[in-house]
Amino acid sequence: MDEHDEQLDEKVELAELRAALDAALAQAQAAQVEAARVRVATRWRLPETLAARLRGANEAELDADARELSRALPKAGANGAGVGSVGVGNPAGRAPLTLDEVRRMTPAQINRRWDEIKPLLRGE
Repeated sequence: MDEHDEQLDEKVELAELRAALDAALAQAQAAQVEAARVRVATRWRLPETLAARLRGANEAELDADARELSRALPKAGANGAGVGSVGVGNPAGRAPLTLDEVRRMTPAQINRRWDEIKPLLRGE
């Protein structure tokens, strides 16, 4: 192998390493945006189906998109059910409970909503 072939091999290897680095950086950026999307969706109490639709390249842009989206959603009704209230541990679509609401509940109401109340009492 002559010097020219060695230089060519080094250039090819360098190009492959650059491509691998670019791919790794793009994957890391995508993971950061996805993590930000989850944080923003949680903050705005968006259901998973809407959280996946948030658009933005960073948390500030995602937050602005979530704000606009939440303005377009119907507000919670008299029963407390609203589009943004559905989430993990809240499959019925009711608004998340507060400790004050639990204190005002009857034992029968507490029994019916026990699966929602347990995480609240544990501080989750």
